[in-house]
Amino acid sequence: MKYVFLISILFFSFSCNRNIVKKDQLENNPSYEFWVNDFKETVFVQCLKRGYNDSDIYNEFINEETNIQDFPLGIVTYRFIDSLAENIRYKIYVDSIGFYNKWIKNNNDFLHDGLTGKRTIHHCLEYYRSEELDSIAKAHIKPKKYLYDN
Repeated sequence: MKYVFLISILFFSFSCNRNIVKKDQLENNPSYEFWVNDFKETVFVQCLKRGYNDSDIYNEFINEETNIQDFPLGIVTYRFIDSLAENIRYKIYVDSIGFYNKWIKNNNDFLHDGLTGKRTIHHCLEYYRSEELDSIAKAHIKPKKYLYDN
Protein backbone atom coordinates (compact mmCIF):
# COMPACT_ATOMS: atom_id res chain seq x y z
CA MET A 1 0.00 0.00 0.00
CA LYS A 2 2.86 2.31 0.87
CA TYR A 3 4.51 1.69 -2.52
CA VAL A 4 1.30 2.35 -4.43
CA PHE A 5 0.98 5.68 -2.66
CA LEU A 6 4.61 6.63 -3.42
CA ILE A 7 4.30 5.61 -7.06
CA SER A 8 1.09 7.62 -7.47
CA ILE A 9 2.78 10.68 -5.95
CA LEU A 10 5.71 10.20 -8.31
CA PHE A 11 3.42 10.03 -11.38
CA PHE A 12 1.47 13.04 -10.17
CA SER A 13 4.63 15.10 -9.72
CA PHE A 14 5.83 14.27 -13.24
CA SER A 15 2.51 15.23 -14.77
CA CYS A 16 2.42 18.56 -12.91
CA ASN A 17 5.96 19.43 -13.95
CA ARG A 18 5.18 18.76 -17.61
CA ASN A 19 2.20 21.17 -17.56
CA ILE A 20 4.36 23.92 -16.09
CA VAL A 21 6.91 23.48 -18.87
CA LYS A 22 4.17 23.73 -21.51
CA LYS A 23 2.85 26.92 -19.93
CA ASP A 24 6.36 28.44 -19.91
CA GLN A 25 6.87 27.44 -23.52
CA LEU A 26 3.61 29.11 -24.49
CA GLU A 27 4.47 32.32 -22.63
CA ASN A 28 7.87 32.48 -24.37
CA ASN A 29 6.47 31.81 -27.83
CA PRO A 30 7.01 35.05 -29.82
CA SER A 31 4.14 34.29 -32.18
CA TYR A 32 1.76 33.78 -29.24
CA GLU A 33 2.90 37.06 -27.67
CA PHE A 34 2.44 38.82 -31.01
CA TRP A 35 -1.22 37.77 -31.19
CA VAL A 36 -1.85 38.65 -27.54
CA ASN A 37 -0.43 42.12 -28.20
CA ASP A 38 -2.44 42.39 -31.42
CA PHE A 39 -5.63 41.59 -29.50
CA LYS A 40 -4.77 44.28 -26.93
CA GLU A 41 -3.94 46.84 -29.64
CA THR A 42 -7.24 46.14 -31.36
CA VAL A 43 -9.08 46.74 -28.08
CA PHE A 44 -7.13 49.99 -27.60
CA VAL A 45 -7.96 51.28 -31.10
CA GLN A 46 -11.64 50.33 -30.74
CA CYS A 47 -11.72 52.07 -27.35
CA LEU A 48 -10.37 55.26 -28.92
CA LYS A 49 -12.78 54.95 -31.83
CA ARG A 50 -15.79 54.64 -29.52
CA GLY A 51 -14.49 57.23 -27.07
CA TYR A 52 -13.97 59.82 -29.77
CA ASN A 53 -17.25 58.92 -31.52
CA ASP A 54 -15.45 58.59 -34.90
CA SER A 55 -14.65 62.30 -34.80
CA ASP A 56 -11.97 64.14 -36.75
CA ILE A 57 -9.65 63.88 -33.76
CA TYR A 58 -9.85 60.10 -33.93
CA ASN A 59 -9.16 60.13 -37.66
CA GLU A 60 -6.08 62.29 -37.14
CA PHE A 61 -4.87 60.21 -34.21
CA ILE A 62 -5.38 56.83 -35.87
CA ASN A 63 -4.55 57.17 -39.54
CA GLU A 64 -4.58 54.59 -42.30
CA GLU A 65 -1.05 53.50 -41.42
CA THR A 66 -2.25 51.77 -38.27
CA ASN A 67 -1.27 48.14 -38.67
CA ILE A 68 -3.73 45.99 -36.76
CA GLN A 69 -4.40 42.53 -38.12
CA ASP A 70 -7.68 41.73 -36.44
CA PHE A 71 -9.08 39.60 -39.25
CA PRO A 72 -7.36 36.33 -38.22
CA LEU A 73 -8.80 36.69 -34.73
CA GLY A 74 -12.26 35.89 -36.08
CA ILE A 75 -15.61 37.67 -36.12
CA VAL A 76 -16.66 36.36 -32.69
CA THR A 77 -13.50 37.73 -31.09
CA TYR A 78 -13.93 41.01 -32.95
CA ARG A 79 -17.48 41.35 -31.61
CA PHE A 80 -16.17 40.60 -28.12
CA ILE A 81 -13.55 43.33 -28.58
CA ASP A 82 -16.33 45.74 -29.58
CA SER A 83 -18.23 44.91 -26.41
CA LEU A 84 -15.11 45.51 -24.32
CA ALA A 85 -14.59 48.87 -26.03
CA GLU A 86 -18.23 49.80 -25.44
CA ASN A 87 -17.90 49.02 -21.72
CA ILE A 88 -14.81 51.22 -21.49
CA ARG A 89 -16.60 53.99 -23.41
CA TYR A 90 -19.42 53.86 -20.88
CA LYS A 91 -16.93 54.18 -18.00
CA ILE A 92 -15.35 57.17 -19.74
CA TYR A 93 -18.79 58.70 -20.23
CA VAL A 94 -19.72 58.30 -16.55
CA ASP A 95 -16.35 59.67 -15.45
CA SER A 96 -16.66 62.62 -17.84
CA ILE A 97 -20.16 63.47 -16.59
CA GLY A 98 -18.81 63.70 -13.05
CA PHE A 99 -15.89 65.84 -14.24
CA TYR A 100 -18.10 68.21 -16.24
CA ASN A 101 -20.65 68.53 -13.44
CA LYS A 102 -17.83 69.36 -11.04
CA TRP A 103 -16.75 72.30 -13.19
CA ILE A 104 -20.32 73.51 -13.83
CA LYS A 105 -20.66 72.83 -17.50
CA ASN A 106 -24.16 72.30 -18.78
CA ASN A 107 -25.37 69.28 -20.71
CA ASN A 108 -25.25 70.99 -24.10
CA ASP A 109 -21.55 71.73 -23.73
CA PHE A 110 -20.89 68.14 -22.70
CA LEU A 111 -22.76 66.69 -25.67
CA HIS A 112 -21.00 69.10 -28.03
CA ASP A 113 -17.57 68.25 -26.62
CA GLY A 114 -18.30 64.52 -26.74
CA LEU A 115 -15.75 62.39 -25.00
CA THR A 116 -12.73 63.89 -26.68
CA GLY A 117 -9.62 64.76 -24.79
CA LYS A 118 -7.15 63.41 -22.31
CA ARG A 119 -9.76 61.42 -20.38
CA THR A 120 -10.45 59.14 -23.33
CA ILE A 121 -6.79 58.44 -23.97
CA HIS A 122 -6.17 57.99 -20.25
CA HIS A 123 -8.93 55.42 -19.78
CA CYS A 124 -8.09 53.50 -22.95
CA LEU A 125 -4.38 53.41 -22.18
CA GLU A 126 -5.04 52.45 -18.58
CA TYR A 127 -7.17 49.52 -19.74
CA TYR A 128 -4.58 48.56 -22.38
CA ARG A 129 -1.93 48.23 -19.66
CA SER A 130 -4.22 46.44 -17.19
CA GLU A 131 -3.77 42.87 -16.06
CA GLU A 132 -7.47 42.34 -16.77
CA LEU A 133 -7.03 42.91 -20.50
CA ASP A 134 -3.83 40.85 -20.48
CA SER A 135 -5.63 37.85 -19.01
CA ILE A 136 -8.62 38.30 -21.35
CA ALA A 137 -6.30 38.47 -24.37
CA LYS A 138 -4.43 35.33 -23.31
CA ALA A 139 -7.71 33.50 -22.69
CA HIS A 140 -8.95 34.36 -26.19
CA ILE A 141 -5.71 33.65 -28.06
CA LYS A 142 -4.74 30.42 -26.29
CA PRO A 143 -7.48 28.25 -27.91
CA LYS A 144 -6.63 29.65 -31.37
CA LYS A 145 -3.57 27.44 -31.87
CA TYR A 146 -3.69 27.97 -35.63
CA LEU A 147 -2.36 31.49 -35.02
CA TYR A 148 0.80 30.64 -33.12
CA ASP A 149 1.58 26.93 -33.67
CA ASN A 150 4.11 26.41 -36.42
